[in-house]
Amino acid sequence: MKHNHTLTRITLIMLLFRSIPATAQFKLIDEQDGKPVAGAYIFSNTGSLLCVSSGDGSVKKLDGTVTISDLAHETKTVDASKTSGTVSLSPKAYTLPNVMVNRAEYVKLSGAFRDICRNNGKTILYREGLSDFYINMKTGKIKRRVRACRQYEIPGLRKLVNFNIAILGEARSTDLSRIRYIKRDSVSGISGDSTFYKSHYGGKTTDSAIIYIDTHRSGVYRHIIDNTKYRRSNNMMHKTKVNLCDWTFTSKEETWSTLVSFRKIYNYDYKPLPTKEFIAAEEMSDYVVTGVCTLTGEQAQTEMKDRNETADFTLPDCLPTIPYDIAKETRGLVRKKFWKM
Repeated sequence: MKHNHTLTRITLIMLLFRSIPATAQFKLIDEQDGKPVAGAYIFSNTGSLLCVSSGDGSVKKLDGTVTISDLAHETKTVDASKTSGTVSLSPKAYTLPNVMVNRAEYVKLSGAFRDICRNNGKTILYREGLSDFYINMKTGKIKRRVRACRQYEIPGLRKLVNFNIAILGEARSTDLSRIRYIKRDSVSGISGDSTFYKSHYGGKTTDSAIIYIDTHRSGVYRHIIDNTKYRRSNNMMHKTKVNLCDWTFTSKEETWSTLVSFRKIYNYDYKPLPTKEFIAAEEMSDYVVTGVCTLTGEQAQTEMKDRNETADFTLPDCLPTIPYDIAKETRGLVRKKFWKM
């Protein structure tokens, strides 16, 4: 089974991944081979997404301290005001076991997750934990089991109606069973190391919604999909700025057993009521696979019935590094168990 899901428009997707030499401030390159690093996330010192490096590794003009985050490279922080030319990123190795799934009844993915929801720059929900996904290889159905979680939230978040917050997406956390499959069609364009694909969904065909990024590294294959191409809203109280899903696989086959990571970013302005001011909402979820194995149907059913959850655990050092001070951001929030909206 292949997955083709979602990229972003910081303003417009073309400004992110098409080459931008006229406004580029610096260019990201791989320290080993000198090739451009496309699709790296650039965050402000407060953890807000500023932009994504273009197909030729270019980064638009920025000011202040920024953090460059890319799954295939070590995270790097630079002063954008004083940086120009090229910025080298050190490669980071990711290895997962090779799992033969030809006759498997279930494939089990184990991994770590992190969810951040902010309103007007302040965290209203933060969670981190460990979860497993059980994929039925015959039916394709997926079930999630959360094994461990630490969740922090503002008081009143779980009210049925709350007109003082905006939380529309990632409060439910990463659940691969909710991710819709969008078929990739023919190539619609190439810009540097980014290849754009036509695709169709819900009876609509669109260009450039699916992007393949050539990382120049064996075992790191990225596909990003722009959800805004398929889900345009005419609601004047809801203005989407970014809505992307970023998949990384260890194989071009893009099977469940080769999934390395999944990232969802959903940024938008939202008015809970016409009389209210817009709330600037930022939602980001990360899931990184730490283990893959096959199970019999009986083994999978037994594990899926286990509902035990703990808050006493050590989070693996595998999630992408971002400039986010957990202690500071969660100060004053209420500690809760995992909650799925």
